[in-house]
Amino acid sequence: MSGLAPEAAAWRTYKADPRAFMLLRSYIPTALRVEVTDPEDPTPYVYVSTRNPEALAAALTAVRSA
Repeated sequence: MSGLAPEAAAWRTYKADPRAFMLLRSYIPTALRVEVTDPEDPTPYVYVSTRNPEALAAALTAVRSA
């Protein structure tokens, strides 16, 4: 997870993998990186802007464990 604004900016630029799917909004400074675990999918992760990365991460964790 990369929720803090400086870390999110790094994942948008020099840390970014060109194979990743990114859904970014320039006016939202924080984001969440979600690993893709499907061995058939070449996408390493999905990176999505969110105002509350902790809540989104908790929701995804709850869905995975359900």
